[in-house]
Amino acid sequence: MVGVPEFTTEEQDFAKAIQKEVGVAQTGMTTKVLSLPNEPKLGGSTDVGDVSWIVPTMGVLVPGIPQGISVHTWMATASHGTSIGKKAAVTASKAMALTGADILTDAGFRKQVKADFDERTQGFTYESPIPEMIKEPVGLPDAMRTHGTIGDLKEAITKQAEDDTLAPRSKDPVQ
Repeated sequence: MVGVPEFTTEEQDFAKAIQKEVGVAQTGMTTKVLSLPNEPKLGGSTDVGDVSWIVPTMGVLVPGIPQGISVHTWMATASHGTSIGKKAAVTASKAMALTGADILTDAGFRKQVKADFDERTQGFTYESPIPEMIKEPVGLPDAMRTHGTIGDLKEAITKQAEDDTLAPRSKDPVQ
């Protein structure tokens, strides 16, 4: 098991100083691995969400900010730029590498992962929310496109919007 990074006294003091600055309990960095809930209560939004309906995925959470500090804050950024952040990144890398090794070398583990995935996705068919007409990233320069220009894409989107039954039928903006 990889476990939680070992934080020095200086790192713990830094974490507690940040916590004091913003008025949260001065507990520093966590020193223990938390139990996994049956279903995660912590979430976010990334494009891996789409991938997770097609193949099994996982995430790794490693303490890189003091307890009680929100992720998208100056306090988190300050922590990430220190040895605390480096230790978190290295620890997460180790966990992912060891998990990858298990996936490659343990057929029983792969079978368990596949069975769990099949159970969780039973009866669900993934459909991309991206319209079929979008074949490439919208901001891709024309010189790199293989499916027409960005102008062609804009024209197609405009035409679809005009043809859409939800689009207003009147040109009168007051209506």
